[in-house]
Amino acid sequence: MAAIVKNLSIEKGSVYRLRFIPILSSGTPLDLTGCTAHMQIRDEADALIDELSTTNGRIALGGVAGTVDLWCPADVTAAIQENSGAYDLEITPPTGPTETWKLARGRVKYIPEITRD
Repeated sequence: MAAIVKNLSIEKGSVYRLRFIPILSSGTPLDLTGCTAHMQIRDEADALIDELSTTNGRIALGGVAGTVDLWCPADVTAAIQENSGAYDLEITPPTGPTETWKLARGRVKYIPEITRD
């Protein structure tokens, strides 16, 4: 399965949520039961900007529904200093890391927060 190419715009200081639904060629959602997910956002110098995963609770997998929900809380987006980066999102099935595949990849644009304390 080729990765979905999706560029993201994340507003600093606001919660960010996004849902992916990986679909098989038959039109049926991919069963993600037992899978884990991991996503990193990195700047141009390859420094880590943010990390989401099923381990840290910022990615939720919907099992047989096939959903992948990303969540970045407002306090996390407010603390980001960079203006842009790149990401990829990987899924690891219960069979282990040798079967990991890339669900999505793309660029991330951070939109500045105007209203601040």
